[in-house]
Amino acid sequence: PVPTEPTLPTPSAEPVRFMIVSEQERRPYSVLASRFATTDSGASVALILPDAATKGDKPAHCDCFLDQITRLQLLGTDGLLSLDALVEAGGLDRDGFAPGALAAGQMDGKTWAVPVGVDVQLLYYNKSLFDAAGLAYPSDDWDVDDFVQAAVALSRAPDGSTYGFYSRDGAYRRVADYLAWFGGTPFQADGTPAFTDPDVVGALARYADLVRTTMPPAALEEPHYFGLDTMRFGVHPGPVADDRVAMWLDSYHNHVTSPPLGFDVGVAVPPRGTAPIPGFSSRSFFISAQTDKRDACWRWLTFLVAQPEATTMLPASLAIAGSDAWEERVGQETTAAWRKILSRGVAPTRHDPVTSSAAYWLGEALSEVLAGRDVAGALEDAQETALLFLTCYDEGDKSWETTQACAVEADLSVVLPPVEE
Repeated sequence: PVPTEPTLPTPSAEPVRFMIVSEQERRPYSVLASRFATTDSGASVALILPDAATKGDKPAHCDCFLDQITRLQLLGTDGLLSLDALVEAGGLDRDGFAPGALAAGQMDGKTWAVPVGVDVQLLYYNKSLFDAAGLAYPSDDWDVDDFVQAAVALSRAPDGSTYGFYSRDGAYRRVADYLAWFGGTPFQADGTPAFTDPDVVGALARYADLVRTTMPPAALEEPHYFGLDTMRFGVHPGPVADDRVAMWLDSYHNHVTSPPLGFDVGVAVPPRGTAPIPGFSSRSFFISAQTDKRDACWRWLTFLVAQPEATTMLPASLAIAGSDAWEERVGQETTAAWRKILSRGVAPTRHDPVTSSAAYWLGEALSEVLAGRDVAGALEDAQETALLFLTCYDEGDKSWETTQACAVEADLSVVLPPVEE
């Protein structure tokens, strides 16, 4: 008999409208959509890019979509389909994800998202600078004391040509995270500032010393605006790219999407501190409540979470993270770091606009300490200002305009973000 070509499933006339985040995803998701069409009878996928009109209301313009998990905390569940019935019906292993990743997509007792990619801060280091100093590379059993000792030792160049450490966010943006790393808890569980707590005072003194002795001046020149994330993705910090920094913390996603560096880079788990630094963020899949292609969307999304190509982040799937194929794709050091973080347990970063805004004055306290002010006095003033801001905020309508007005009322010198034209 004459061999015949296998018959492929016939796609339905109405494809699943799937919205991606950016043009960056078009090529890999086009390949995945073609692969999906060969395995799922009657299903096809049309990729959609968000524009100015659709960004704020994605569920109204597609059947399912990829987005940051923080959309739940920022926009709520309006327009989203609860996935619990689909999860219970099968096709998804609740225990098959990084700890906390599936829980990050839950709100009000329901599941609204399925994670595909996780982004965490990893410790990157310049192997040649360690070799020149005769120091051992960072290891999994490093704690914050080991890290500080190495950072100081690697900052000995008298001409300032090399530095021990750089935070890609600059010195100010993640002050609350660093204080927790060094043993302070700047906010109580209910969000009330605890800046004057003795542990916080000690932690800021230690962090200020780290900034003063190991970071390049560029770390102090990063913009420090109230309530604005000033990080630029897709680039390495200048001093890092210039081969002048021994260690730096960066998100995995930013590191792999930035231009390659011109030296041998090592990857390690961030050293252990009193608290981990910091939690993860993730990209997840959502289904629109208005879709008439619920089941086709679900088959497409559960297909995607099993594909390594579906994310440029670290895989949320434990099966992918544990696979030889993924290790071959990203390298042994990155694989080992992610597996170590998974074994320790990770927690998602919960975006709290209130404490994030109040933390601005921790950065101001750091600036004053670096200028010579005593730590306790700087934090006492920061706490007073943050409490004035929060009192005003609690009495307002919680809009961004009112939030900025409250910041100005509490602190006339507050630096507001520039107005976009």
